[in-house]
Amino acid sequence: MFRIGLFSEKIPIRIMDISGFLAGIGIVCAWYFTGYNWIISDIIYMIIFLAVIKLIKFDSLRIAAITFLCTALCNITFILMTQFIRHVYFNNVILYIFNNPLFLFCPCINFTPNQNCSWFFISCIAYPGILLCYLDRVDCSRASKIYSLVFVITFTACSIVWLIVSNFVPFTLPFDLINSPISIAILCFFANRRGEFSLLWYG
Repeated sequence: MFRIGLFSEKIPIRIMDISGFLAGIGIVCAWYFTGYNWIISDIIYMIIFLAVIKLIKFDSLRIAAITFLCTALCNITFILMTQFIRHVYFNNVILYIFNNPLFLFCPCINFTPNQNCSWFFISCIAYPGILLCYLDRVDCSRASKIYSLVFVITFTACSIVWLIVSNFVPFTLPFDLINSPISIAILCFFANRRGEFSLLWYG
C-alpha cells in the first residue's frame, strides 16, 4: 500500500487500485485501436454497470420514480428530435453516432427491417439494478424477499413480452420506457394491497 499526500492529508492507494486502473486503460485502448469493437465495448459497459450499482443507491421508491421520469423525459426528447427534426431513424443514430461503451449492443439474430441490432443505454440496465438493490434492503429489514421477487418476476415477464413484440414491429421499442413503469406500477399496487405502500414509497 502506498500513500499520496494531498492537501495535507494522505490518501491510501493499494496495488489493487493501480492494477485496476491500468487494466481499465488497457481495455479502453484495445476498444479504440480495434475500431470500436462491439464485444470490447460491451465488456466496458458491464464494468461501468457494476460501478454504477456500487456507487448509486435509492433510499425510497419515490426517488426511484422521480429518477425514472427524468431519464424517460430525456429518452423521449431524443427520440422526438431524431424522428421529427432530423428525420433520422433514432436507432441508426445511436448505432452510428453513439457507438460507445455507454450502450450495450446485441446484434439481431433474425432479420428486422431498418434494424441492425438491439441497443440498451446504461440507464436501461443500471436503473433496474439500483431499484432491485433498494427493494432487497427493504426486504432484509423485514426478513423477507417478497418485493425483490415480485420485481424480478415482473421485470422478466415484461422483458420477454418486449422481445416478442419487437420481432413484429419495424422499429425498436424503447426498452426502459416500457419495462420500468410497468414494474413500478405493479410494485405500488402490490404494496398497497399489503398495506405497506408508505413503507415502500417513502423508505
